[in-house]
Amino acid sequence: MSITRSLIAETMDTRLDGIPEAALDRMRRAFVDTVGTTYGGWPVIGRQLGAYAQDVGTRAEAVLVGAGWRTSCELAAGINAQMARTMDFEEGGPGLHFAPSLIHTVLAVGQRTGASGAEMLATACVVYEINARFHYAHRTGDIQRHIPVCLTLAAARLLGLDEATTNLALGLSWNYPVRKSLLLRPPAPKRISRIGFGNLWQCQAGIQAALLAMHGFGELPDELEHRDDEYRIEELESSPEPFSYTADQLQLKVWPASRQCQGALQLLREVIAEQHLSIDGIDRIVVGLPAFYLKPHMYDPSPQDYWEAIYSVQWAAALAILDVEPGPEWFTDERLADPVVRELAARIEIEEDEASTPAWNKRYLADVINTVEIHAVGRIHRRSVTMRNAIGGPGQPIPTEMLDSKFLRQVRPRIGDDRAARLLEALWSFESATDANHLAGLF
Repeated sequence: MSITRSLIAETMDTRLDGIPEAALDRMRRAFVDTVGTTYGGWPVIGRQLGAYAQDVGTRAEAVLVGAGWRTSCELAAGINAQMARTMDFEEGGPGLHFAPSLIHTVLAVGQRTGASGAEMLATACVVYEINARFHYAHRTGDIQRHIPVCLTLAAARLLGLDEATTNLALGLSWNYPVRKSLLLRPPAPKRISRIGFGNLWQCQAGIQAALLAMHGFGELPDELEHRDDEYRIEELESSPEPFSYTADQLQLKVWPASRQCQGALQLLREVIAEQHLSIDGIDRIVVGLPAFYLKPHMYDPSPQDYWEAIYSVQWAAALAILDVEPGPEWFTDERLADPVVRELAARIEIEEDEASTPAWNKRYLADVINTVEIHAVGRIHRRSVTMRNAIGGPGQPIPTEMLDSKFLRQVRPRIGDDRAARLLEALWSFESATDANHLAGLF
């Protein structure tokens, strides 16, 4: 059997009772987290993208989260996934923040077809696993090339496409143009793309390929067999252990900042609390991270607007130290003008942790090391943690109480306390839903 057909068979044949409970638990958490961060992104880009959907949308198939009305499943998935990405508060891997695009593709197509929660949860688990394999098997070329392919697998399963039609759909989605690099090689320092990972386009591409093939327009069957130059094809066939990536590596965030600096934020708070350090008594803070974090959009002690602030490690570190509640309050105009935050951010430096860069380059993100040094009162306090053992990482999943609080902070302002609580309860018991539209009614 070709690798393309093998992945299709795995996607179509996986059932909920064959998935380890650890993987199901992580994916339930990812659904809670993703819906929450979608509401968090609504005030920033929801109205603009909602207006776009009203302009071009036709079929009323799936709910636009935060708006409450329906548009086509392609548009709903793309816009919802883009909103979930907007605060850099979403799932962190493995596989390039894949959960927002996957979960909103599953939810949107599930609403079109009336899929059950069990069917959507199983689909999300198996496709998340396959995407992680692509992520680790990548040799060279476009690091996002496989994402629309995986989203097509999810859409095809929920649409009920057969193996031959799905194979042709994958040929279409493989050839959808995506960018070579997620953020930038910016023409000027600190020039930030608002589209981030392009969730808006990726979801539409994945669903569109499935729908085109469903209507008889497809191409290039068994396409993956011809991509050995870009992927180690043999590694795509299975995970090291059943659902090992979903169960053991899916990471969520405590703070709205890059996942691979979250350990540093945790350490800074812990050291300052344990040593009873006053902010005024700190002379200098040095954060050791992979070399990627020396790029201008990440190394930015003085962000000027929302889009600069969400990527700035110094801004995130300052707000974590000052114990500002994680969420939209980190990026308001008032916060950006706060002299206390700006002065503290200016005291924070980033240096390369040379032991960490190789793990980053190989995409073994759980092995990335964060190191902090706090210079205060004539002493240097130094501590390190791997991302595996930082809160939200594989070794220390984000506690349920913390995840619930994160969700409610973002959702309540839009739909109120009662509905937010009911939505949270429904997401935790996701697989018991008989129809995706019953759940979507709470959006």
